[in-house]
Amino acid sequence: MKKTLTDKQKLVLQALVRDGATHAEAAKKAGVAPTTVSRWMNHDELFIQQYEHECRKMYLAAQHLSRSKAGKVLSKLCQLMVCGNERVELAAAKEILDFAESKVASAENDPKTTDREFTVNVNVV
Repeated sequence: MKKTLTDKQKLVLQALVRDGATHAEAAKKAGVAPTTVSRWMNHDELFIQQYEHECRKMYLAAQHLSRSKAGKVLSKLCQLMVCGNERVELAAAKEILDFAESKVASAENDPKTTDREFTVNVNVV
């Protein structure tokens, strides 16, 4: 079994995973036939492993970005909960509760979630 991907395979991977290209678009970018991409996706073990690895990396990066943005939003909402304007404080509290509720719904719908317990930390200062 080969130990590294060819340059064309690397171009296809980049197009598929990072650029969100279709198989045909990735094939065109790398200068190969779409059937070649299909063959790599279905029969080339190294290509499949690398594709799955790159997909996991992109998923984790997206998850991290989402968490950091959500944390900033929650931080701002927590500040608004103690701003002295009752209407704003109630709206911020409602947004935080809606966020927590969406996390519960996501956890319940995730087939990988076996333990239904998780924590949403909200620190109001």
